[in-house]
Amino acid sequence: MIDHSIFNFRNIYSGSWCQVIVECGNRVVGRSHLLLSSSHKFEERVQFFIDSYLNDERKRNDTFSKYISQVRGLRRKHADFYLMPNNMGDTKEISMSMRLSNYFESDERYAVNYKKPLNPHPDVEIYNNDGSVFAVEVTELVNNEAVASHIRYSKFVESIELGGQQFDTEKERFLYSEYLAHLLDWSSETFKERIEECIRSKDMKYIENLSDRSNYIRTILLIHTNEPRLSTLRIEEYLGHSGNYQSEYFDDVFLVWFSSPKSNVKKIN
Repeated sequence: MIDHSIFNFRNIYSGSWCQVIVECGNRVVGRSHLLLSSSHKFEERVQFFIDSYLNDERKRNDTFSKYISQVRGLRRKHADFYLMPNNMGDTKEISMSMRLSNYFESDERYAVNYKKPLNPHPDVEIYNNDGSVFAVEVTELVNNEAVASHIRYSKFVESIELGGQQFDTEKERFLYSEYLAHLLDWSSETFKERIEECIRSKDMKYIENLSDRSNYIRTILLIHTNEPRLSTLRIEEYLGHSGNYQSEYFDDVFLVWFSSPKSNVKKIN
């Protein structure tokens, strides 16, 4: 719930206008200009603005509280940036395709839109301004061993916090050390192997449905990652070592990764 007492509403009059200023502490957080009119009760209009502001603030607070609750409820905390709840209700696949659409629109030949098709495959369809359609399949590059070990560690910590078991220093160190070992398990070789596995698994899934290609001008595999150890510098280094990747089914393979304050998109085949 919002503590309405933290807001202070102040009126400043100037000619036929009144400026209503909303303050929170020493900071101005909102304002509105109201015309002084004899046809309407001015006090009622000021009160309407105040009520509307507080109602909007209550909605923002409720939305934020719901978001925090969803984040806390995520079972997986390792490499979870792209798993964060989206207030617009977009799926992870749509969210990734938005980044690919932005990449395409940086080329003036393209003006694109995207949607989730009625059929289960592909994940997303991207529509070009000339009427052509791209099929986009989305998958994730993630260290599954790191995910599993971090979940084991998180469950252990949660159990202690809830009083389910006593704190065991040796076990805590073992579980966290196990997670760190997997977390740091990245090299140009493991990067290449995991990318190739992402491509191979999706190729096997789609190779029997080659007829589906006739509906699309291009088929695209979009691999996204938020692995903490995969910085932009390290990804560029690993890609330089591995060369181009090959796919039996997809015309294009893109890698998307987050590096504050933006997501990066790179074609890797």
